[in-house]
Amino acid sequence: GMSRFATVSRRDPLSLLEAVLSCETLVIPGGGLLQSKTSIGSLIYYLLLLTLARVAGARVILLCQGLGPFRNEGWPASQVNRWLAGELEKASYISLRDAGSAEILSELTGRADAPVSADLAFLGDSIASSHQAGSPEKLRVYAILRGSVAEAPSLATVLLQMNEELENFELCPTALQPGEDDELWLRAGWRGNVIYCAEPENLLSGADLLVSMRLHGCIIATLAAVPWIALAYDPKVSAFAESCRWKFCTTPGAADKNYLESKLNQLFARRAEYADRLNRISGEKKRSVEEDYARFKQLFSN
Repeated sequence: GMSRFATVSRRDPLSLLEAVLSCETLVIPGGGLLQSKTSIGSLIYYLLLLTLARVAGARVILLCQGLGPFRNEGWPASQVNRWLAGELEKASYISLRDAGSAEILSELTGRADAPVSADLAFLGDSIASSHQAGSPEKLRVYAILRGSVAEAPSLATVLLQMNEELENFELCPTALQPGEDDELWLRAGWRGNVIYCAEPENLLSGADLLVSMRLHGCIIATLAAVPWIALAYDPKVSAFAESCRWKFCTTPGAADKNYLESKLNQLFARRAEYADRLNRISGEKKRSVEEDYARFKQLFSN
């Protein structure tokens, strides 16, 4: 028959515990939940769910995981990493979203057979590509900066200067995380609108190019075939660029005005060609996630 899904609020620990102890399958679908760079507490929380479910007899499914980065310093960190390694070894099914995560899995557990597919965002319908009608002599550059990253304020300042100085450049500050990504622009002196979007798939519908610190900005741009420059403050962002064989990626500290101008010019000059390349990459990633999903369903339909 049809399998049943239950949703439980994490604010209700008792129902959560009951669900975890009585479920047949626990799935952590993709994303970068298994990391401890931002907080070791959240990693412990997810490990607790995995361990309780597994001990109570559930199958643990880890689909399209992004693993790491991890803290290594100090006693709790090394214990937690060892606990994580144990859970990764015992998972009924595991696949990874990039080669970096596969390396981490093999370092932690010795497992080298796990499939590498892509981010789960590539499963499902494709996003309509952005094809700016308007006047193509003005380049609409969307920018997603992450407020909590040290270099973000100076990058905002550089982009605002470019907006003033360059004739064909129209800057569109964009927020994926309202309250963090938008504050930054206001502090840097931006007086215009900040673009928000409840449906992330429509976020870039007006964009010609994107500059993004956030992984999801780069993913949405790939799906929408909007050529992008990644400012990788975190290995998961550079891992995504690598998995796309996309060379427009640097660290926030290296992204000075010269870098940004030359890369934006390069992307603009061959925009159609780069957009086509992103379309192809999206197609590849979509297929690999669909195969991954089919493999996992095959395993458990028996």
